[in-house]
Amino acid sequence: MKKAKYPLIFLVLVILGLCTWRHKAASYNGQNLHLTQDTGEDFELLMIGDMGSGDPNQLAVATAMNTYCESHKLAAVIFLGDNFYPKGVDSVDDPQWKSKFTDTYGQSCLGALPFYVLLGNHDYKGSTEAQIAFHGTKPTWIMPHRFFDIKMGKLLNLTMLDTNIMDACGSITNCTIDFLMDSLKNSDAPYKIVLGHHPITSASTKYSTTMQGTLLENLICDKANIYISGHSHHLEHLSSESCPLDMFVVGGGGADLYEVKTNLPRNTHFAESSFGFLAVHVNQKALSFAFYDPDLKRLYEVDKPNSKDPSRSTHD
Repeated sequence: MKKAKYPLIFLVLVILGLCTWRHKAASYNGQNLHLTQDTGEDFELLMIGDMGSGDPNQLAVATAMNTYCESHKLAAVIFLGDNFYPKGVDSVDDPQWKSKFTDTYGQSCLGALPFYVLLGNHDYKGSTEAQIAFHGTKPTWIMPHRFFDIKMGKLLNLTMLDTNIMDACGSITNCTIDFLMDSLKNSDAPYKIVLGHHPITSASTKYSTTMQGTLLENLICDKANIYISGHSHHLEHLSSESCPLDMFVVGGGGADLYEVKTNLPRNTHFAESSFGFLAVHVNQKALSFAFYDPDLKRLYEVDKPNSKDPSRSTHD
C-alpha cells in the first residue's frame, strides 16, 4: 500500500507545479546548464542556507567561513536559498546585493571563490530573474538558471534544484524534475549530491516534512548519495529510512533559528538549533562532512566512504 501512493503524490505535485507556480518560473534563454570546475581530486566546499538576513548573525557566520577558508583548500561556496530576506531582490541594482552579499562575503579569502546559488521560497517573493542575471566580480555569483549542475573534477557532480517549482513537462531545460533525472542519469561521478532549498524531512519543529521532500526522496533514493537543503533554520544530519540516502539540513546561515524536536527521530544522527555552515571535503576515499558554528567550534563530523574507490578492499 505504501508504494501505491507515490504516483498520486507525484501527480498532485506536478499539477501544483504546472498550475500554481509555473507562471512564476524564470524562462530558459539558452544558458549553459552544465557547468564544470577544475578542482583536482582533493578539495572542499562550504555550504550555507537561509543566510540573507543582513544582521550580525549572517556576518558572524560569513566571517567564520572566511577564517576557515584561509587554512583549507576550498573550491567554492554553495548557497542553498533564501539568499535575501524577507522578499528577495527587486533588480540587479537592488542595494541588498551590496549589504547582504558583496560586503558580507567579499572578504579576503571567500571573495576569491565562486558562489553557486539556488533559489529559496523568500527569493520567489522578489525577482528571481534578477538573481539569475546578476554576475558579481568579487565574489562571483553563479546562477545560470533556476536549476543547473556542476561537474567538479572527476569525483563530484552537484545537481542544483529549484524545489519551489517541482514541475515536469518533458523538457530538461524548462522543468525541474526532467532536469534532475537527466542530470543524475548522465553523470558518471562516484559522488552525486543533489541540493535544493526544501528538506526531505527533518527534526525541525516547524518543517518536519515537506511535499517537495516526499517527491524528491522517491526520485533520488537509488540515484544519488546525498541530499542537502536549507529552509529549516537549524543544522542536521539524518538518513532516509527507506533507502541508502544521507541528508543534511544547513539552515543556520543567519536568519532566526528554529527549534528542533526534544525527542529526535531514530534516523537523525545530529540536530542542533545553531548558526553555522557545512564543510564538505572531497577526495577519492570519502566525502567528509563537518558542521561548524560561528566560533569555528566543530559541532559534528561524519565520513561517507566512496564505495567505488578501487583502493578499498572487498572486505572493507
